[in-house]
Amino acid sequence: MDKTKLEGNETTVKVSFIVPVFNIEETLIRRCVDSITNQTCSGFEIILVDDGSDEASARACDRISNDDFNGKIFVIHQENLGLSAARNTGVHNASGRYVTFVDPDDWVANDFLEKLYPKDNNFPDVVIGKIQKDYPREQIFYRYPFYDGQIFRIADKSKLLQLLLNYDSHIYDAPGKLIRREVLLENSVFHDPELSQGAEGLEFNFRLFKVISSCIFRDCFVYHYCYTSNSITTTPSERNDTLIVNCFMKIYKEIENSDNIEPNAKMDLKRSWSSRFEIALSAILIGSIFNPISEASWKSRKARALRLKVTDAYQLMLSLSTSRDSVGIARKIALYSFKRDLYTVIALIARIRYEQKRILSR
Repeated sequence: MDKTKLEGNETTVKVSFIVPVFNIEETLIRRCVDSITNQTCSGFEIILVDDGSDEASARACDRISNDDFNGKIFVIHQENLGLSAARNTGVHNASGRYVTFVDPDDWVANDFLEKLYPKDNNFPDVVIGKIQKDYPREQIFYRYPFYDGQIFRIADKSKLLQLLLNYDSHIYDAPGKLIRREVLLENSVFHDPELSQGAEGLEFNFRLFKVISSCIFRDCFVYHYCYTSNSITTTPSERNDTLIVNCFMKIYKEIENSDNIEPNAKMDLKRSWSSRFEIALSAILIGSIFNPISEASWKSRKARALRLKVTDAYQLMLSLSTSRDSVGIARKIALYSFKRDLYTVIALIARIRYEQKRILSR
């Protein structure tokens, strides 16, 4: 297959695909890597970061790197340090002008680079594409509140940060973007290893969007998030719940300590933060604490819920008035029930939501 060369010197790596791997079956890793090697453009590298995987996954990475792809697939083996640290390892070892993050159980469209890579030698700090969610029985195509080619500059920073916190903007995940590597290195913007799961992508993007000078949106679906019933993001875990809360507290402190944001804009950001935390909180209640697959006792679940109520994040959320327009009816009921200790209602909502996802993932 003939491949279009990306703009620039032929020998220069334009984009580094960073794929953190931890105990993922080889068929999924290969599907991910194949989607990258089948790009319609050349001029990229793939960095597989084996984050202390079991022997099967580690060897799978080595076999894949030995495949015939012009020596552009590299493997880094490291001790298990978590998703955030694995992504950081990839950034530090990348050669591309841009980096992009791909989870090993997801895949990218074959025109990912053709659609996102700048063609006019005008290189914005971030290029945002669209993410779709793939279930076994259907695909969900999110609506984005942007137009193709929409540009955000320094003067638009507060607006961009608000959009990032808006759940319906769908730009809060780490994947689906091209990020200029120089921006990350010069500003020391890396994933926080202490926030290895949860809302780590949102927290990373918030710090990133605070320092960038330009960003452009491309109206094309380029990334496939593949839903699996045993995904780490769908498995009840109090540790992950705590990390999500910690992510939001760190974002709040970023807002509070931002000297270059006007007071009115800062208050708007805090309200946006509160609205976004409401959604995260409802997800913790429905998808984790009262998830019907949880093996915890009812007493233990109630205790976890009560511990959420004494967190600084929850108290801050209560102090900031929001319209809750972006919160769906099920989440609104869950939050109302949580406030009044009506945990059986939340458990019922969690059961309904679980059955819906189970049907989709068959």
